[in-house]
Amino acid sequence: MEAGAERVLYGLNDIDSERCVIVEGEIDKLSVETAGVVSCVSVPDGAPSEAAKDYASKFAFLEADRERLDAVREWIIAVDNDGPGKRLEDELARRLGREKCRRVIWPSECKDANDVLRSFGAAVLREAIDNAEPYPLAGVFDVSDVSDRIDRLYEHGWERGVSTGWEEIDRLYTVRPGEFTVVTGIPNSGKSNWVDALLVNLAQAHGWRFAVFSPENQPLEDHMARMCEKWAGAPFAEGPTPRMDRESLRRSKEWVRDHFTWILPDDDSEWTVETVLDRARALVFRKGIRGLVIDPWNELEHATPNGMTETVYTGQVLKHIRQFARRNGVHVWVVAHPQKLYRDKESGSYPVPSLYDISGSANWRNKADCGIVVWRDFKDSNTPIEVHVQKIRFRQIGMLGMAKLRYQPSTQTYRELGFDHPLNSTSSASRRKKALALEDAS
Repeated sequence: MEAGAERVLYGLNDIDSERCVIVEGEIDKLSVETAGVVSCVSVPDGAPSEAAKDYASKFAFLEADRERLDAVREWIIAVDNDGPGKRLEDELARRLGREKCRRVIWPSECKDANDVLRSFGAAVLREAIDNAEPYPLAGVFDVSDVSDRIDRLYEHGWERGVSTGWEEIDRLYTVRPGEFTVVTGIPNSGKSNWVDALLVNLAQAHGWRFAVFSPENQPLEDHMARMCEKWAGAPFAEGPTPRMDRESLRRSKEWVRDHFTWILPDDDSEWTVETVLDRARALVFRKGIRGLVIDPWNELEHATPNGMTETVYTGQVLKHIRQFARRNGVHVWVVAHPQKLYRDKESGSYPVPSLYDISGSANWRNKADCGIVVWRDFKDSNTPIEVHVQKIRFRQIGMLGMAKLRYQPSTQTYRELGFDHPLNSTSSASRRKKALALEDAS
């Protein structure tokens, strides 16, 4: 492969829209051809390693001829029978659509198509391809459909979510793909900014990519600049704390470009939940996003059908969001405002809202996998903010409780009270130096 060449599927011109086999290496494509199947392509440079955190860029080849790939009615995934191959299979099925995919099960002593050809001949290889198993039908399962997953649970235990970057928060809440978190809090409590800081932590520590629908955060360059300063650990603008230098700005823009994409409505467009999820589904294919933020809920167009109550409508839409998250392996955060709350007459403080206080419906509490309330004391800006975890559906993800974080106004980030976490250092200079070193290493 020549340096700088466009990365494309090997055998791209052999694709038949009725059915196409996808393998992991050029020799496997040639082996499948020997078995009489010409409609076969190979990924350009193998599978991502099991240790890789950020491997979304390895799938840029899917964009080389997207219309041709979208036209394929059935994909036969016939990659290597090993750890990296399993990761490749899962990501291909996620991006191409599980409903369009079948998977080949190789004989136990064979790793790939070439192994089968050399050990058993072309007829056995063709039989394995023709007998590829469909992915489970939506809503229809038995133990055999998930037997390997049950074995992995037995060997490795329940899958927990990934770290948020704050140990105190991890004690209560971790983030797992395929789930749905609702975040609420009274106006100006910092709920949107806390979500932004969480995304930066996840992107930096785990290589996740995100789509952000946040029409209130305009102009776009303002929101992007705030993401830059969170990553660089230095203010974007002049002030009492030294601002980021030009090199830090350049590096931070590159990093934000690689990890964040904004979904922005046109002024004359009606942006419904379906529209946002449609764009996000395309970004699963294009960029391999692992997270989607909808902030805030009330900026979407909500046309409740005639005869349907708001409660029923909200329940149906939230169910749709949850199904999108599970089907695409994407964690979805929805920021929603509570109903009007009143100050306590004696203390003068606003109470901590609950998920049931969110405008619209109790379904916010019922449908979400996780529910978080961000609260701060408006009377004393020096007090820590409180992150209340009020809903956890699965115990391996976390538990109910409250954690405190210290707000860093210069960079709009958060740190833990007892020490400076590597992702949230109080020293902007040390944070910037550490971030640049991490970027160089990656």
